Amino acid sequence: AGTYIIQKDSLLVTSNLLIRNLTLDGNNISSFLLTLNGNSYDYILENLVFMRGKANGPQCYLVECHNLVIRNCAFENPASEGDLVAITGSMITVDGCFFTRTSIPGGGLTSGRLDECKIINCSWEDYNGYGAISLENFGSFDNISIIGNSFRNARKGSAILTVVDSTPSGASAGHTHNRISIIGNHLINTGSIQL
Repeated sequence: AGTYIIQKDSLLVTSNLLIRNLTLDGNNISSFLLTLNGNSYDYILENLVFMRGKANGPQCYLVECHNLVIRNCAFENPASEGDLVAITGSMITVDGCFFTRTSIPGGGLTSGRLDECKIINCSWEDYNGYGAISLENFGSFDNISIIGNSFRNARKGSAILTVVDSTPSGASAGHTHNRISIIGNHLINTGSIQL
């Protein structure tokens, strides 16, 4: 349940979709600004602004997306503790995006499972939340590149955080982080990289 600005459910298989040049403003009342719930292939999200989404979950929720490009988008100041964007899937590129949350702390770019993913040339500024990039171990991660990003004034938590439940019987038992590259990122007045 909830209010959505753009939603695609998991039963509908969609591919080759371009969403460009939009501002999705939740005006502090919409639950989710964009939800792609599985079976989403070959999407490009470009020059989008996501702001003031109010939800118990992320304002942008991209689940089981494959061959997804998120380019030059801005994720700004949600009206709740929900993540700015949560992504799972494979062959995903997040390039040249801007992330900020100045008041209500919460997650940034989070994921529970990724394969073949690049997070490149992005900027987190005046960020108040836990892990600006958080690879949370609900599933496995393989071949992830976090390259050329900047983190400025991230006041709480880590810039890049991987969450691993090392308890063999825990929810993440058997899930792994393989081939994670963290190269050429700039941390200015911000948290650390925690692995």
